[in-house]
Amino acid sequence: MWQGKAGINPETDKVAGPDFGAQARQAFLNLSAALQACGSNMDKAVQTTVFLTDASKFPVLNELFSKTPPTRSSPIVQLPKGLLFSIKCIALA
Repeated sequence: MWQGKAGINPETDKVAGPDFGAQARQAFLNLSAALQACGSNMDKAVQTTVFLTDASKFPVLNELFSKTPPTRSSPIVQLPKGLLFSIKCIALA
């Protein structure tokens, strides 16, 4: 299964904050909730694509993974709505 999530607060439908850390944490929370709803979790992630607007934020990103990050690609892109981070994940069910 795959899921993709951005750092948007689902309760307000607004970007989680102006800084990378807040948006990335919210995206991980959103992804975790979606995976759990499908009977999976981040520990079952086998591949991620993380979209960043700033490559210097990799250390912050690495802290958000609870263990060794799964295989990933990390394109540096421009994202809509003022987003600084988005993540797509393929996980085992």
